[in-house]
Amino acid sequence: MTAFFIALIKQIALAAIIARLARPRGPEGQEPATLEDFNLPTVSQSRHIPLTVGNSKTSGPNILDAGNLRVQKVKKKSGNFITGRIKSTIAERYFLDIVAGIGYGPGELYEIWLGDFKIWDYVADNGGVALTAFTRFFIDKPLLFGDKVNGGVRGWVRFYPGNPVQSSDSYAESRLSSRQPGYPFLAYCVFEDFWFGNTRTFRGLSFRYGHFPNPFAAVDHKIGQDANPAYVLYNLWKHPAYGADIRALPDQVSVQAVAARLLTEGFGMARTWQEGQGAALEQECLDLIDGMRYTDPRTRTIKLRVIREDDLVGELPVLTQDNLVGEPELTQPSITGVATDLSLKYTDREADKPVTVRLPNTANRANLGRRILEQLDFPACSRGDLAQKLLTREGKRQFQPLYSGTLTLDRTPWDWEPGKPFVFSDSRLGLTGLVLRVGAIDPGRITDAQPVVRMTVIEDKFSFGQFVFDVAPSPVPAPIGQLPIDVDDLVIMELPVFLIGDQPAHALAVLVVAPVSDGVHYALEVNSGSDWRELDDTADFVDAYSLLAAGPGATTLVVSGQLLADTVSATEVLQERYNLALLTSGELVGFLSATYDSVLDQTTLGGVERGLIDTSPAPVLADDSLYLLDNSFVIEEAFAVAQVLDLRLLPVTSRGQLDPASATPRNVVIAGRHDKPLPPANVQINAGYFPAVAASPTTVSWAYRTAAGHAAGIVSWFVGEGAIGSGDSYRIRFYGENDVLVRDVAGLIVSSYTYLEADEQAESGLASPAVPAPVPRINDRLRITLTTENGLLSSHTLFNHTIERRGWGMRWGAHWGN
Repeated sequence: MTAFFIALIKQIALAAIIARLARPRGPEGQEPATLEDFNLPTVSQSRHIPLTVGNSKTSGPNILDAGNLRVQKVKKKSGNFITGRIKSTIAERYFLDIVAGIGYGPGELYEIWLGDFKIWDYVADNGGVALTAFTRFFIDKPLLFGDKVNGGVRGWVRFYPGNPVQSSDSYAESRLSSRQPGYPFLAYCVFEDFWFGNTRTFRGLSFRYGHFPNPFAAVDHKIGQDANPAYVLYNLWKHPAYGADIRALPDQVSVQAVAARLLTEGFGMARTWQEGQGAALEQECLDLIDGMRYTDPRTRTIKLRVIREDDLVGELPVLTQDNLVGEPELTQPSITGVATDLSLKYTDREADKPVTVRLPNTANRANLGRRILEQLDFPACSRGDLAQKLLTREGKRQFQPLYSGTLTLDRTPWDWEPGKPFVFSDSRLGLTGLVLRVGAIDPGRITDAQPVVRMTVIEDKFSFGQFVFDVAPSPVPAPIGQLPIDVDDLVIMELPVFLIGDQPAHALAVLVVAPVSDGVHYALEVNSGSDWRELDDTADFVDAYSLLAAGPGATTLVVSGQLLADTVSATEVLQERYNLALLTSGELVGFLSATYDSVLDQTTLGGVERGLIDTSPAPVLADDSLYLLDNSFVIEEAFAVAQVLDLRLLPVTSRGQLDPASATPRNVVIAGRHDKPLPPANVQINAGYFPAVAASPTTVSWAYRTAAGHAAGIVSWFVGEGAIGSGDSYRIRFYGENDVLVRDVAGLIVSSYTYLEADEQAESGLASPAVPAPVPRINDRLRITLTTENGLLSSHTLFNHTIERRGWGMRWGAHWGN
């Protein structure tokens, strides 16, 4: 039996040895890759750099440098206890250093692709922000190609935007070549020891990138994510590397005028040219925008013009047979040669592929009895809506047999510019009111024996049919309503005890003025921790009324415009009769009536009660605002004292709701207003309300005010209550003429305090000039504050008033004779 087990063990050991010796050396037994058999992209610094304008995809970039192939084996365990645990190589990861040129810059990087796989996206990986400056970022997508066998991508990438001055890349210098150029005006990426997957066939790199020529540092060089064709043309004329390098001076005014026109039309372009030079690229741009480049006969500068339906036929200049020198050479092709169908191919940026749109002309089909298809190609068009406009425009040209030819004329049109429309009539040819456009024009010389002007002309395609890029003659209504925008006039207020009602303690009231006239209401989001949540109820906007200046004791307030409010009788219960309002200072007021004067466009508020509940009367400054509390939105949640939260207000108009990302978070810290003692009421100084001038000694008196006393209704500030609140005391402070605290008295449980003249003289630190020695004097200005305290809590607001002195030597010029 023992011999049997010994033989079995020997067989198991032999099988394990054979299995280990037979395992493959690489994936599927292939030899490990070396730099020679890895399919590296061709490295060339002389290859043509793509010219990309607008947000466009550029493939097959110029690989400026590459090397340092590194292979990392991917192993998998197999086998069991009998045969032995075996690690076999199932794949190899390939790492490379690559410097890849993208295109002329400066520009913006949107995406990076490896074959058909997107390895970086500015929306998903960078919060929707395209890269416009040098950036080093990390890509980590290990299973992008499906599984561990096929692998993914990982590594650091450095992006250079193609600025006029760029430093050489330190990483590439240390790893590839010590003489790396900075590549001015070239956008490029450096891939640092980058894992490009597990296949020896290199997947081609491509980039979605945008270069937006802006020769005049203008603001209209970008049309969405497209480049402005006018500035592309200017660069094509003047750029020595990829342009026509025209030596004549372009007319900046005409270029910028066309740029502004194209921005208004939303007519941008996005295109990558892998090859080609100035003249061919220029013609493609001109064909796209239906533009013309010509030399001004007066200034000899290069001008740009787009052919549009700008002119009214009745206002066009007129040429007739009387202006002709010789016979007109005009021809009109037969209807049999016009197209019956148009096919237009463009590059749809959203679909990331060429798309074809078609336009049939059923009338031409019926007349001819057959189809004639005209195929058009506009690769610089990136959007479907623009493609449809181009198709309509080209239909005007292709579906009509247009007159064209040459006219030899007298000197009348010698200074006309190419593209100019005019009306031509020749009774001999039966032509009346034919709208033509100037093509090329030769103004001739006035010194010629018979000075003439020769010009090629073509019938204007905009002289019939519907408009394409501009507003049609009949008014087209603008979009109804306004887009929502962020709010800028709002108040977030903790509710005082009386206004809490059935709400939880420390509830918040929000008053928001509509940021646009089309405001319907607003949604409100709260973040009291780490997540935003939208409240179930929507809130109405409130009106902000502009106040005229008034003193703190004024019982009549005036606002600009018409304020609509209930008129109530003085016999109604206090808490029900007032129209409650909040002022900019934070003071709560109530009023009984609102009387509008249409001549002055003002509303007078009558029966005004000042400093209600837990506020004190304060001066009203001109243009302070008044908000009616009836329309405030109350957040019906119980917040804790010192709790921190953020609010986002999302206005809703007829055009939709504001995107939360566009709303400014409003930070709120709960101060516990509900718990605080109420400030004193009916405060008088020397038996007067808010006196401007008062003599010394200074006596301040007040009435009590408590939350319990408001149980039956709002207590008038001018009345107060008869008993002090439990635990309440009062603190009075006096500030001298330099606003320096000179006396601070706390713990008062009485309702008056007198600041004696002798005490004030001693504490003021001031003296009047006198002989033989200075004499201490009182302050010529005294500020008095009064608050209620209860333990560590102080009232939400305080009484705050400044008085001036009178008498001999006290502000003599202001109060002489008193």
